[in-house]
Amino acid sequence: MSKRCFFTAAASVAAAALYCMKPNADEERGKRLQPFEHRRIAHRGLHDNQGDAPENSLAAFAKAIQGGYGFELDVRLAKDGIPVVIHDATLRRVAGVNRKVADLTAEEIRAYPLFDTDQRVPTLKEVLTLIDGKVPLVVEIKSGGDDDALCQKTMAELKEYQGDYVVISFSPFVLQWFKKNEPDVLRGQLSMDFFDPWKQRKESWPVKFAQTNLLTNCISKPDFIAYEFKSAEKLPLVISRKLFQAKTAAWTIRNEEDLAYAEKYFDIVVFEGFLPAPSREEQGE
Repeated sequence: MSKRCFFTAAASVAAAALYCMKPNADEERGKRLQPFEHRRIAHRGLHDNQGDAPENSLAAFAKAIQGGYGFELDVRLAKDGIPVVIHDATLRRVAGVNRKVADLTAEEIRAYPLFDTDQRVPTLKEVLTLIDGKVPLVVEIKSGGDDDALCQKTMAELKEYQGDYVVISFSPFVLQWFKKNEPDVLRGQLSMDFFDPWKQRKESWPVKFAQTNLLTNCISKPDFIAYEFKSAEKLPLVISRKLFQAKTAAWTIRNEEDLAYAEKYFDIVVFEGFLPAPSREEQGE
């Protein structure tokens, strides 16, 4: 192959990659993200799994609201089609019971206490009633089951909600569902370095490559990128920020040092495990 052919081919590949990486560039949609910008978002609520406000519980969400923090939560479908707020696919870690969320009704799930407290797995509806528009809300759709039904049922609850919210997911196909069926909903593409050996991801190499480098944005056309904060200076995030001027969110920050680092690069930060010192914006400066 001649040098000219090589550079032409390389340029074509680069152009195709950039096309795939490009997020939604609608400026008006970007303006709707302002309630989330420069905000600290409490991951699964302002929680303590050793205390009385475990993750994804009404107590943890109430503490976040009291502290003026937005919060993130995870949604799955119970057996009876009710969206419930829980991260894992089973109750084993959070309640010590090796049963799948999808095999139990919302009422059956409620029978199991979270981390030996008086808190139970709430329904999405209960959380929306609690938050009542007081702080921004980030809803992570946990894919892996009947994703269409999960999106439909979740959206049925969110349609009745009047506060600021966004949906996020690692699955570009979940976001594609919202793009097609609920285009007004702001959506964020979750991602990270899928090749990180600590993550022990089971996806194939091409899938890991595509998701790590945000090449699935052509499917989901996200309004913002939510990426693991440690990758702030890696190429996919640099291109997203510098070339596409994309809004970005960092997850998950666990100390003040990482918070200071993340806030240099990201518009939104998601934290857990500590109480951040007030930002300049929060102090009214």
